[in-house]
Amino acid sequence: MLAPRRHTAALWLTLILLIVWSIPHTVALRYTLMTGLALCVFSVPAVRQAVAAQWRSQPALWIYLALSAWLLIQIPTVAMHPQETLEELRGQWLKSSLALLLGMGVMQLGRTTPGSSRAVVFNRVFVALGLAVWIQGADYLWAWLVLGEPSFNSTGVFNGKVQVSYLANLFLSLCMAEAFSRVCGGGRHVAVSSPLLAGWALCAVAVTFFSGARNGLIGVVLLCVSTGLLMLYYAPSRIRPWQRLGGFALLLCVAAGLAGAQLKTDTRWARFIESTSYSFQTDTVLSWLDPKRYPYPILSDGQPLDDSAYERTAWIIVGMKLSAEHKLGVGFTRKAYTNTVMDKYGVLVRHSHSGLVEYTLGMGWPGIALWAAFLLTVFSQGLRRLLRKHDTLALASMFLVSGFAGRMIIENVTRDHMMEMFMFLIGLMLAALVRPAQAR
Repeated sequence: MLAPRRHTAALWLTLILLIVWSIPHTVALRYTLMTGLALCVFSVPAVRQAVAAQWRSQPALWIYLALSAWLLIQIPTVAMHPQETLEELRGQWLKSSLALLLGMGVMQLGRTTPGSSRAVVFNRVFVALGLAVWIQGADYLWAWLVLGEPSFNSTGVFNGKVQVSYLANLFLSLCMAEAFSRVCGGGRHVAVSSPLLAGWALCAVAVTFFSGARNGLIGVVLLCVSTGLLMLYYAPSRIRPWQRLGGFALLLCVAAGLAGAQLKTDTRWARFIESTSYSFQTDTVLSWLDPKRYPYPILSDGQPLDDSAYERTAWIIVGMKLSAEHKLGVGFTRKAYTNTVMDKYGVLVRHSHSGLVEYTLGMGWPGIALWAAFLLTVFSQGLRRLLRKHDTLALASMFLVSGFAGRMIIENVTRDHMMEMFMFLIGLMLAALVRPAQAR
């Protein structure tokens, strides 16, 4: 009787945690929920055994352990600030690793509890993220209808463009995976009607759009295009060619409509190409280093450049150049770019706004190669399942990995609660995909 009760408690704690995770100033509540969830999950012997067996059998987890070992080796060998690296590993990497373990445990509890299944756990995760998106959408609507404030370019409950669009993109990827599964005969993993699923997906798109986050909307467009291509080329043979083409055309129209709306409402796009052309002149145009000392260039039409596009592109280029000077890394830290620029130029700068830059500089080339191998291995597990069965779990794992990998190039999502959420969901997917032939 204890296991079913703990399973019920774990599902409710998971739902609350996934909603709270993105709300600012809830750190204490977040870790209290995680502790309670861990007690529920790992107090069940069958879960501990299943998770231990998973660590022994899944190559992705071996790679993750190798990466963790490398990050520890860096401390006494190449770390620029060993004490800072140790603290960052404890504060960032360890917490994300525990989130990975927790996600595995929650899914294994669902698989080992009588009357439950992977679909039950996935459904709870879906509802939790969907409720968070609804909360943000309701906040936008309240600000517009009641307070008379413009909803566009606002952050609302979750207090940040990156956070809002990251959450909405995560949820939309699950919606797309579930829709693809239903259309292609892979079954239902979410206990909602198809009209509600479509409405929820549109809510996620709207939240992303009104957040004003360009990178988030790029993610939505790419998600629509990739799902359309999957429909066109990987849908089962029972789906007629005109149905495939219709699905692809519909998603392509959605992507084109969103892109057009973004170009129309965000005037920065008109200056994007010329602004980023200055980003490649990192040795002569030094505004990326200190815009007060080195003012931004003026565009050919006399307009100021798009400083966001210029700086983000320049920081990536500079970061990759600096990584060639520190091939073994400077030690894992959120301030890898800041520390490296300070060491070379003597100027205190902000972080690079790119998880790729921070990880490449911090982990070094061996570390970023192991991180890429970890993501690729998780992606390949989903792909192998997709080729056997067109279901939600397969595509959700692929979208989760590809979306995060793409986002980390242009956003610093590899930190704090966003990294913890990602690793928790990765743990869920890894546990869901292990030995699929024997899964419920």
